[in-house]
Amino acid sequence: MLRPALAHQLLVAPARGGLSTVTLTILGGQTVTTPAGRLRSMRVGSLVVEDLDVAIYDALPARQDVHGLLGGDFLRNFRVTVDRGRKRLLCHSPADRTPRCQARSNSLRAAVDSDDGGVDPRRRST
Repeated sequence: MLRPALAHQLLVAPARGGLSTVTLTILGGQTVTTPAGRLRSMRVGSLVVEDLDVAIYDALPARQDVHGLLGGDFLRNFRVTVDRGRKRLLCHSPADRTPRCQARSNSLRAAVDSDDGGVDPRRRST
């Protein structure tokens, strides 16, 4: 999920199959219908997912330092361990036992690339 300003800056392309909106159930159980788009790729640490469909919605308007939320469409490609005691998220390539991505609390950084071919990947908090 990307904040609308970041999606606009990246010129996010239409989602797969021309899908223009998606209906989501967000934190707190609220249902929202929001625009959808596609990123050419998204990288967290050394893990990359290509052709990632994203919802465009400001889920945390009070947190200007958060530009999006990392969800299941990205995470399902990896083995994920949540270490609640250390407040860390560990992501592993399915065939690898070595964590390729480690994040502490709200410090996860991601590089995203739009599908227009003209926008360089930029490091963003996501």
